[in-house]
Amino acid sequence: MSRSTVRTGSDTCAVFRRDGRGNLDAVGLNFNGWGRKQAHRDDAEVAWSVAEFNGIAFSEAEFVGEGGSIETDGDGTVLATESSLVNKNRNRGLSRDSIEEAVLAAYGAEKMIWVPGVRGRDITDNHIDVTSRFVRPGVVLVQLPPDDRNDVWARDARQQYAILSTATDAKGRRLQVIRVDGPDHVRSRSSTFVDLYLNFHLVNGAVITAQFGDARTDAAARRTLAEAFPGREVIQLDVDRLMGDGGGIHCSTMHQPVP
Repeated sequence: MSRSTVRTGSDTCAVFRRDGRGNLDAVGLNFNGWGRKQAHRDDAEVAWSVAEFNGIAFSEAEFVGEGGSIETDGDGTVLATESSLVNKNRNRGLSRDSIEEAVLAAYGAEKMIWVPGVRGRDITDNHIDVTSRFVRPGVVLVQLPPDDRNDVWARDARQQYAILSTATDAKGRRLQVIRVDGPDHVRSRSSTFVDLYLNFHLVNGAVITAQFGDARTDAAARRTLAEAFPGREVIQLDVDRLMGDGGGIHCSTMHQPVP
């Protein structure tokens, strides 16, 4: 079971964790304004404030990142883009190996799968949660662009798909990669628009995702998500105003397990 709130957001809020005995705590990822791209003094206080409000033990990770920069299967494996975390605007002076060690410690994980990502083209330096998402251990969704697109984001998505299609997880399982086709057209004319179905949020009994007005791909994405998450209703919302600013549904929410 989970509950969420849009006032904290996955990037600024704490990441909630359970240990093997079911105890709940929270870890902060030292939010620094997505690599000091904006004023963030108050935002940096969100993680510990939420933990304190809920009476949950809080600690800080040994790296700088955001909730949307790391995807976990909850069974020992995490995904991330190098462009976001192995970046001097967040983790100056730290090697990829050092960052990986810190991420694994914070998430209680055993294996990290890196994809190169896209550096310096958006505020997040290409968070993993817009393109590749775990369904459950051993199964991951990846959104691919129309065949006629060859921009930097399209090339990145295809690269993520190729890497994950040959990857194994912490338990040695070859990942099953489920393809989701992106829309051919969208309503928005914003240059920062996020046209991704996979920036979804899971709530009790449902998957909250976007629709873009492309009837064919909207319906196909809905079917794919329904098959990937049996027993959950797939709810598609017109969130063009949110996604027009470069964010999305998952960017604006954070899961919080019931104590």
